[in-house]
Amino acid sequence: MGKKILKRKKKVVLEEGIQQRHFTGIPNLVIMAISVLFSLVFLYTSQFGVMAPLAQGSLLLIFTLLLVFLLFPGFKTDNKWLKIIDSLFAILGAVAFVRVFITHEDLVARGGQPEVADLILGGVAIVLLIEAIRRTIGWTLPILIVVFLIYAFFGPYFPGLLQHAGMTYERVIQVVYLTTEGIFTTPVKAVANFVLVFIILGSVLQRSGTGKVFIDLSMSLFGLFRGGSAKVAVIASSLFGSVSGSAVSNVMGTGTITIPLMKGNGFKGRVAGAIEAVASTGGQIMPPVMGAVAFVMAEMMGVSYLAVVISAIIPSILYYVSLFFMVDLEAAKLGMKGIPKQDLPRFRDVMKKGGHLLIPILVLIILLSVVHFSPQKSAFWTIVVAMIVPQLRKSTRVSLKTLLLGLKDSAVNVLMVSVVCAGAGIIIAVMLYTGLALNLSSLIIQLSGGLLPVLLILTAVASLILGMGLPTTAAYIVLAVLIAPTLSQMGIDPMAAHMFVLYFGVISAITPPVAVAAFAGASLASSNPIQTGVTSFRFGIAGFIVPFMFIYGPELLLLEGSVIDIILTFVFSIIGIYAIVTTLQGFLIRAMNVMERICMFITSILLIVPEIISSALGISLFIIVFAFHHIRTKNKNVESPHVEIS
Repeated sequence: MGKKILKRKKKVVLEEGIQQRHFTGIPNLVIMAISVLFSLVFLYTSQFGVMAPLAQGSLLLIFTLLLVFLLFPGFKTDNKWLKIIDSLFAILGAVAFVRVFITHEDLVARGGQPEVADLILGGVAIVLLIEAIRRTIGWTLPILIVVFLIYAFFGPYFPGLLQHAGMTYERVIQVVYLTTEGIFTTPVKAVANFVLVFIILGSVLQRSGTGKVFIDLSMSLFGLFRGGSAKVAVIASSLFGSVSGSAVSNVMGTGTITIPLMKGNGFKGRVAGAIEAVASTGGQIMPPVMGAVAFVMAEMMGVSYLAVVISAIIPSILYYVSLFFMVDLEAAKLGMKGIPKQDLPRFRDVMKKGGHLLIPILVLIILLSVVHFSPQKSAFWTIVVAMIVPQLRKSTRVSLKTLLLGLKDSAVNVLMVSVVCAGAGIIIAVMLYTGLALNLSSLIIQLSGGLLPVLLILTAVASLILGMGLPTTAAYIVLAVLIAPTLSQMGIDPMAAHMFVLYFGVISAITPPVAVAAFAGASLASSNPIQTGVTSFRFGIAGFIVPFMFIYGPELLLLEGSVIDIILTFVFSIIGIYAIVTTLQGFLIRAMNVMERICMFITSILLIVPEIISSALGISLFIIVFAFHHIRTKNKNVESPHVEIS
């Protein structure tokens, strides 16, 4: 009975509250055929060359709208007639973008000037796209898009900075539907060129059993330490999360093993669910893939993929170091020990049985950083390797059906990202052609009074709100368009600005009230979702602090400074993070008193800004507090449980 309940909850969270149809028989074969063809077409273009932007983007949306209206019902109740209507919507949506695919060369020749058919099908495309977004992620973004469209049409009636000349219906269709400055702008281009092929890679790796190898390796290396089960979750989720493309998918992929393990080790359900949620969410900012957002960011900023990955390395390490500290001190407070040695896999055995499944990850890194293949080609050949490698041993061999299911998973997983990115294109077009982008930045700067700390807090809050409920890639795109330019106008390096909004967009998944990753963890832990969300917020504190640290210390993004400066800033940052973790946990060697916690909090504030005087004061205060705490502990003859191994 318990397993049935868990399975039901898992399904609800996986779809983030969105219903999905499940077919059998011939309809299932049709969905399977469309999905596999979808993945294969874009695998082909990743190796043999992408088409023109309008053709590549429209092809993506043809498949996307077909599958969205076939798989996602419009209402909670579903019947035969609604399925027939949705089938018509699917065909109509596909036709709207087939028109662009067929005429894309002619469109370029006539500068996107619309014909009668374009005006009709363009309106259909926009309406169906908004409906597709509603079905896959809910009401928030569709309402936002409608507001922007109203703003486009009725610009002359808005006051002050918001006023503009207004756009006609024909102009909106031309810009949004027939050029590369609307639906087919950078976000959709990134999905069609990069993101989909990396989602395919993640699905193939998951189907091949690579995720289990990550977990077993983490258990063999960290399971013995106190709170070892939680440390396993941190390491395994960081590895798998980078390629999964979704915090929720990562929770459901690794959490089914790690959360019961943590509960068995003595962690409360809400804590186990929170730890997995925070660890899974961090995978979206962990190189080399960063949940595929690295490629979108490179495209949005006009920089190389390697530039993005290099800048992301130290902040992602700080995020996981913080979570590791939180987990360790939580285990210390509870007097926990590690997992019994006999219950742990041996490192040698794991590598012997499944180590070859890690070869695709190494191949990907080598192709990207050493051979300097394009991201598309690197992903293509890594997928080929990922399909071949499991066949090398009988114990890991996968069937053709399993591989085809991986291709189907990829097609379904990309739907949400595709429609959201297309919807973001509508917002981008409106902001570009009405001048709102510049005005919005000016408005936020005015609200901040020109003070950088206030501006950062305002943009952080806005990023958390706008990112809630959105998948990582979609959240970043919306924030990169609406928020990042404001930071750049204040003189912040564009890389730091984009990383700042990315972090807050990502950690919205563990921020109540819409903490979707935490809710996923709660479903597996059978804990209260709100309590799990609050706990994940506490455990993920670094996600809220690190962005401020690299804004004030760009050395953390490797943007400037000597090697010595970078090392010192990194070390001081780790000490600062440890100080804030001990403050939150109220534990160092033993339980801390109020004054010690206050001093540690002050230490963390001093070390956030990598300035010589504040850093020196912070380090001095840290040493004094630690020494005083050690003496107090020793005088009371309290035995330290520090890093106990069983």
